[in-house]
Amino acid sequence: PRGWLEAIRPFLAVYISPGESPLPLGEVDCIEICRRYPPILRLDTTTNQVLVGSRHVDDLGLGHFAILQHLSEHAGKVCDRKVLYRVYQKASYPDYYEKDLKASDIASVLDTALYRLRASIEPIPANPVLLETVRGRGVRLRSPARD
Repeated sequence: PRGWLEAIRPFLAVYISPGESPLPLGEVDCIEICRRYPPILRLDTTTNQVLVGSRHVDDLGLGHFAILQHLSEHAGKVCDRKVLYRVYQKASYPDYYEKDLKASDIASVLDTALYRLRASIEPIPANPVLLETVRGRGVRLRSPARD
């Protein structure tokens, strides 16, 4: 498939070190390599398409794309969870209106949305390298997104 060399280049750089015999990479090694060399995230806002490395992400809903677009516009900065919740709700439900919500309602909806977003875009969803949760503050897109 297209893009295979781009996907394995970080692993090869670590695996094939000059003067050393290659050792098998374990799970911890793979996670560290993904963290050190995160895939490039590209958003096409005209067609609502997402590309992670060379992989097309086809299963994003409007709300998830809206969260990703908002985080991309503020790449590297921590975005407040309440703001992300509003972005998600407005994109998912056009008739959405602001009402008094409990923090637990916001947390459960947003946590589920972020879980599904990570499952779609992260190389290893259990160890995210693109979407970072900053405890008590919000969420940040770690990798600079490129259009």
